[in-house]
Amino acid sequence: MQELKQWIDTLWVSQDTRVLVGVAIAIGSISLVSLALLSKSGAAQPKKRKRKRKTTKPKPLTPIQQLDAIVAHVRTELAPGCEEFVNGILASLAAGVNCKTEENRYRYDFYNEKLLEQLMKLDGIEGDGDIRDKRKQSVKYVQSFHKLLDKIKKDV
Repeated sequence: MQELKQWIDTLWVSQDTRVLVGVAIAIGSISLVSLALLSKSGAAQPKKRKRKRKTTKPKPLTPIQQLDAIVAHVRTELAPGCEEFVNGILASLAAGVNCKTEENRYRYDFYNEKLLEQLMKLDGIEGDGDIRDKRKQSVKYVQSFHKLLDKIKKDV
């Protein structure tokens, strides 16, 4: 035991050396902890650059394609819901139920607005001959749903 104590005493020559070693250990520990924290947070890692994809602009649709797209949208997205809504209101009215609710008014306004939006799109399509005839048919198709909504206008 005595030998061990002498060996430790030879390592720690003086009080000044002990203080310097303690300070060096403390600085080293702080540095290691800082590096570990920075590497976990990602602050020390460089940011990856995102590549911008070249997007090609879609080719403009021909007037006939525009008409077909509008009619398809009305047929698939608006018509089923609109018909279901109107038929539900008419059935409720036949049963004597009051249909003047905020929800019904909202749905009425929603379908009315969406159909008007499609009419405005149809109005913006220019053309002669076949295009003009097809646009006329498309307008009549969309207006048929407006007439359907008009049947229940005073009741919602």
